[in-house]
Amino acid sequence: MWQIVKRRSIGKWVRLAAIVAMLLQMLIVPAAQAQDLQGPPKLQCHPVVTADCAGGQVTLSGDGSSHDLTIWLDNDSANPLVSKTGVKSGTWTFDWSDLGVDVCASHKLKATWSATNEASFGGSSCCTGKLLISHIECVSNEHKLEVHFVLNDSPSWPNYAGSSVAFSMSTPYGTVNGNAAFSNRTPGGVCHYYFYTNNVPDGTYSVSSASLTVEGVTWNLQNTKSENISGCQEYETCTETTDWQLLSTGAWHFHTGTGKVCRDKVYVKYDKYDTSHECERKTEEDCSYVLCTEKTDWQLLSTGAWHFHAATGKVCRDKVYVKYDKYDTCHECERKTEEDCSYVLCAEVGPWVRGVEGAWYWDATEGKTCRMVTYNQYDK
Repeated sequence: MWQIVKRRSIGKWVRLAAIVAMLLQMLIVPAAQAQDLQGPPKLQCHPVVTADCAGGQVTLSGDGSSHDLTIWLDNDSANPLVSKTGVKSGTWTFDWSDLGVDVCASHKLKATWSATNEASFGGSSCCTGKLLISHIECVSNEHKLEVHFVLNDSPSWPNYAGSSVAFSMSTPYGTVNGNAAFSNRTPGGVCHYYFYTNNVPDGTYSVSSASLTVEGVTWNLQNTKSENISGCQEYETCTETTDWQLLSTGAWHFHTGTGKVCRDKVYVKYDKYDTSHECERKTEEDCSYVLCTEKTDWQLLSTGAWHFHAATGKVCRDKVYVKYDKYDTCHECERKTEEDCSYVLCAEVGPWVRGVEGAWYWDATEGKTCRMVTYNQYDK
């Protein structure tokens, strides 16, 4: 009896499986037929946009149909990076440093083809890092002054090779502008920069300003350093010197013995490394002055006699003026004559001159015979 029940149960399950298989075939066959009628499914046309701190890339992926392509940054679609018509495929790569993009600010790289896509980049994640001066010290066995900078927490995306820290350092012999060259970047994200100079004199060396620019990103120095350095100079002072340098120039003066106008020029040589230390001094006479290069003002040389001009009716006289060399005051450079007609008539007069004589008459009061005589004075 049990065997009969068991066989009936197995048959029931077989019939049920056959029914399920038939239903599945009815669902699958129309879909396959529809696919055969429509052809293979088309690929969706769209731009793939990626961007990071260093650059961005737009890659076109589609079914071979043509679309107009525009690639731009942020909201500046009026000035696209790329604008092309009838584009089927391709890849466009952008370097933010070459384009002058400030990656410390947030941006979006956008592209429109058959659809629009975008990728965000930039911001604080691209601009980590802190520039510090580590030390200023003497490498005594090499007689070198070492200046060491570090960029802590440096971002990994830039190429630091060939970069340098520009800095200004005050020294006992003046201000030095230097560049500390990139050395290496440690796994901890610390970039090291070194500057060396030889045979520096004892004294105080201080760095208070520096900056580093890599691929458009700039870091400024966040600390200062001042150190007293000694024992970094291995040679005697003045072993090496500068060229002659003009220290002072005297005034031009006239030499009566040579008849030349000359001046003294004082030259000095300083120590090559301690440029405040004077090693040599000499005085040279410069007699290159050309007479009349510098002249006096006009000076009155002579004044002629007053004389009457019948044509103008004026009394005038000649005045002669000269300019001498400023240093050789016996050397005449220029001469001119000017007519002075400032004379006022009768400013100078001659002697009285007897003029008209009247008739004789009897002066009863005086009891004398008299007459009138007129005397005149004329302009000199």
